[in-house]
Amino acid sequence: MKNLVVGVDPGKKGGICFLDYEKGRVVYLDTLPSTPRETAKLFKKYEKRVKLVVLEKQWARPRQGVVSTFTLANCYGVLQGILASLNLPYVTPAPTSWLCFFFGKDGLKGRKVVKKLSLEKARELHPYVEAKHDGHSDALLIAEFGRALLLDEKLKKKYVQNENRNRRSSKKEKKRSKTLS
Repeated sequence: MKNLVVGVDPGKKGGICFLDYEKGRVVYLDTLPSTPRETAKLFKKYEKRVKLVVLEKQWARPRQGVVSTFTLANCYGVLQGILASLNLPYVTPAPTSWLCFFFGKDGLKGRKVVKKLSLEKARELHPYVEAKHDGHSDALLIAEFGRALLLDEKLKKKYVQNENRNRRSSKKEKKRSKTLS
């Protein structure tokens, strides 16, 4: 029975959360494994129960170091590879999607404010689960966002349409770049 939604906050201090979306119960919450092999083993363990993986979208940001950008991009790519190789369905919302879903305009405030809000909200929704740091709380909230996507058709339509629009525009860009070369 496919009853798990997985929230993934990529990165060195990121987190991963497996949430039973029907019961709203956290099955697993921890820091993202440090190696691709360990990460793949974790996904393989729950593979048959996964309905949807919500992987937070990553990209280079201004004033971010070259090494940290490369490390984060590598982690993001490895995660996408693992999900594709296991044929797990996944979506990649921008951080602002799930942050605004939970916090409205407050989700767009500075990083420190958002980290604090994330920890508070995770503890409010799941007081029995220990979110040790913001990577854990972010993963848990990303999983809850995925749960909302599965249970709310309007939200799902809105989000999936935006995802498809982004995919179409990237296909157009690829065609345009081929004709220019």
